Amino acid sequence: MRDKISFVVLYSQFEDVSIIKKRLETELSYFKNISNVKIEIAFINSVDNCTHFLANSADSNATILLIASGGTEEYAKILIEVDEHPFLIVSNSKNNSLAASLEISAFFRNNKLVKLFYYENMDEFVSGIENFSLVNNAIEAINNSSFGVIGEPSDWLLTSKQIKSCGSFKTKLIEIDINDVSEKVGAISTSITTPKIENDYQHKCVHSSEIDNSSKVYDALKDIASTNGVDAITVRCFDLLKHKYTACMALSILNDENIVSSCEGDIFALFTMYVANKLTNKPVWMANPSSVNKEENTLILAHCTVPSKMLSNLDESLLTTHMESGLSVAIQGPLKKQDVTILRIGGNFDKILFSTGKIVDTDMRDPNLCRTQVKIKLNVNAQTWINNSLGNHQILVYGDITNLLTDFCNFTNIEIVDCDK
Repeated sequence: MRDKISFVVLYSQFEDVSIIKKRLETELSYFKNISNVKIEIAFINSVDNCTHFLANSADSNATILLIASGGTEEYAKILIEVDEHPFLIVSNSKNNSLAASLEISAFFRNNKLVKLFYYENMDEFVSGIENFSLVNNAIEAINNSSFGVIGEPSDWLLTSKQIKSCGSFKTKLIEIDINDVSEKVGAISTSITTPKIENDYQHKCVHSSEIDNSSKVYDALKDIASTNGVDAITVRCFDLLKHKYTACMALSILNDENIVSSCEGDIFALFTMYVANKLTNKPVWMANPSSVNKEENTLILAHCTVPSKMLSNLDESLLTTHMESGLSVAIQGPLKKQDVTILRIGGNFDKILFSTGKIVDTDMRDPNLCRTQVKIKLNVNAQTWINNSLGNHQILVYGDITNLLTDFCNFTNIEIVDCDK
């Protein structure tokens, strides 16, 4: 089912609806071309209209209130007070739209999920509506998702211990026995995924049998996710080492396929990955912060599970072993030297720390770090970032998504940790 958003135009009782439709002709035409979201359009200019709309409108996931003219504050109040879902208050420079919008926003700012959005041209209008739709869709996906927790979180992940829920979010955590992985791997004679991996990566320093075992782990995890009806998984992967294989390659492929997957049983990392993935519709990378250079204000991230779609060049990538054990298959490769956002959600899933930066070096091949490595020039003070960090694993996503994250937090009551203090 498509998500549903109500687009409600509030206008003065002294104006005719035909005039409003003419004035907003371009804005209204935009909604005719939206296919991923079901839009319900309504025009309201009285208290009676509000009552009728609330009585006859089917449930929406969110509401866009376009304030077409002044004198509409009471109508907005009636509509916003009824629902707990996100409201985008849209205003422009015409007919006291901004004045009314400021009054509405100020009244509800601290007790409702509202955002005031002012646009000056259609490009801004489209961008604002698309961002709101994207954030709302992400919230709906998160609240309707199930995560498979395969084995307990690793012993060293203190923040993920005894986690049974995702705070105020409705995400379900489904516990799955880690032994299910090895049992399924043992039942697979040969993986059909092996030839594709062999073909994708031209440079290898691991035996084909190791690639086949890693492929079997991928097949097993994908089957477990499907069988249990979960949307994302996290794996206590170090328990697999006794079988002489890891989940590094498997998690890389799953993330390439938009099946968000984290390792070591890190539930906070998985949740953060899921948020970033749903906001961008792209694979994201979980990695260890390995070192900070305070003079350069840089951070090095490293891990063995990078999605291949995030690599800048597969021809320059290498299939090598898992760093800590020297076993199985892990990916060593370059990422793109471009702007990134680094984030992690913590607390009781009610806090987030995010920062932007730029990858300035990659594929450094430090033997003391996990295989894929990047150096990031941070846009915040590195020491301050350390002081405010919410845990080990950080999530990297390409591009500056701070606007999307800010809106996501505003509509879910997540506290943004100020890294400038």
